[in-house]
Amino acid sequence: MACAVTLPRLRVEIYTELFGSAPTRCTQCSTAEAPVVLMNYGHKTGGHITVVPQNADGSNNSERVRQAMRAYMRAR
Repeated sequence: MACAVTLPRLRVEIYTELFGSAPTRCTQCSTAEAPVVLMNYGHKTGGHITVVPQNADGSNNSERVRQAMRAYMRAR
């Protein structure tokens, strides 16, 4: 079922370019969870992001998040 909210044209264009299809729901109606993203610094100023992999259904895997957070806090 599609959402009845009118999405901004630019957002639809960007989403379609990135994912190959137009979005069917607005962010309030979406059931997908935001991925967990951690900032890692291998050097003083050489930071990079690490995205914790999600389950196939778009939900966060609590065990993967726990392990990533533990490693992130240990490296501090």
